This record gives sequence, structure tokens and C-alpha cells, in this order.
Amino acid sequence: MQYSPSRNMFFNPDWQSRYQASGTWPDDLIDIEADIFDEYTGIAPDGKQRQSDPDGHPCWADLPQPTDDQKQAAQAAVIRSRRDALVDRVSREINRLEDKNQDASPWRAYREQLRNVPEQDGFPFTVTWPDAPGEFTGK
Repeated sequence: MQYSPSRNMFFNPDWQSRYQASGTWPDDLIDIEADIFDEYTGIAPDGKQRQSDPDGHPCWADLPQPTDDQKQAAQAAVIRSRRDALVDRVSREINRLEDKNQDASPWRAYREQLRNVPEQDGFPFTVTWPDAPGEFTGK
């Protein structure tokens, strides 16, 4: 087996002609022993990813830490997902109440408050969830 440090990939030399025909055979390949291939094509240790060491051999390296923007986007996605699930549940509650000709206006106001959660100061790391106007009657 061979390893390309520039691509961080392993290549089977038996398939060289196929790679060359498609123009994808790298020019920086080094021979790799089977045990190295097995280790670095398996599941990475927690918090690690495969990369090339200074000599061009595969090694495990720490995963890069997410940027502040990435952290914010991930947290916003979690909050929006929770909010969206609540909005769906509230919409079903509104439908049940309206089907029974009951007042659904408190639930509509609650749904609007849920929709406005991303507009809160401090979102997505500081969120104040509005209180439901009552118990859900459905499943």
C-alpha cells in the first residue's frame, strides 16, 4: 500500500493504471506497511484525525478547535431545533382547540414568542424560554 501526504490518502499500487488514466495518481507516494495502513484506515481515536507528519507518514493529530463562529452556529442550530419542535407541538395544540371551537389565542401568542426566541439578546448562548399558557392536551 502507498500513502500520499499531500492528499492524506492511501493508494493501492495494483490500481495505478486506473488512477493514471484518470489523472489522479499522486507523485508523492511513499510505501506503507500493512500494520500502518490498518491503523490509519480504522476509526480515529477520540479527538484525533489523520494527517501527515513532517516525514510524510500518516499520524494522528488533534482535531482543530471550532471557531467562535462555528460554536455560535452549532448552538443556534440546537436552539432553533428545540424551538421548531415546540412550534410544531403548539400548532397542533392550536388546531385541536380550534377544532373544538375553543379560544386558541394564548397558544398563538406563545407560538409567536417561540418564533421570536432567536431575536433575544444573547442568543444563542442565553435564551429565556417563554412559558406555555397551559398544559398540552394532545400527544
